[in-house]
Amino acid sequence: ADPTAIESFPGLPLEILRQSSLGGGLIEFILGDGVLSLPEAARGSQAVANINVQLHPVAIAGYISLVVNALSLLPIGVTDGGRMSQ
Repeated sequence: ADPTAIESFPGLPLEILRQSSLGGGLIEFILGDGVLSLPEAARGSQAVANINVQLHPVAIAGYISLVVNALSLLPIGVTDGGRMSQ
């Protein structure tokens, strides 16, 4: 996409993307190594809390579906994980 279109893409906070190993790994594979990495001194600072990574809406939908599927596999109640543990 051209740079003006990328500016209109929604962004996800960097800290949310870094919390998921699978989602973060996929983003780094597609966008390039080091996209989600930070210097050790910058972690936990206010500047990092304000960083958003612009992603295509389909990528955001895919990321959310990864999280939802991971939650549905937890062995709680009648979710798929709960049925597998019975």
